[in-house]
Amino acid sequence: MYDNAVDDIDDDGFNSYKNSAESQIDRWQKPGDVTQVPRRIAGNTGGGYYDSSRALKEGDYLRLKNMTISYTIPDNIKNYLRLSNARVYVSGTNLLTFTGLNFDPEVQSNGYYNFTFPALRTITLGIEVSL
Repeated sequence: MYDNAVDDIDDDGFNSYKNSAESQIDRWQKPGDVTQVPRRIAGNTGGGYYDSSRALKEGDYLRLKNMTISYTIPDNIKNYLRLSNARVYVSGTNLLTFTGLNFDPEVQSNGYYNFTFPALRTITLGIEVSL
């Protein structure tokens, strides 16, 4: 996974207007510095941060995407109510996501986050009845 937000905030000087993160204080400045923030080069025309691997992240995730739990009403109750079938259920979509990422890995657009919304979580309760 590629976290484009890292490049947008921690700019290397190619787009100086994007230099808005406090992390710029920890930018690389001299040999021996150990940091994830690139050196600022005023007026950098190469856009070097695009070729960097520093924004690559482990893309592993586990998601409970869909789940339905249902209970069929017993025959003696269905017969008493004069029903041929009765069922109660709860269903959910996008219930849980386990990931180390700070964004939804399924909402990416061509590897860039682009400020899209995460997938909606829905929970549905229902009753099915047949006479």
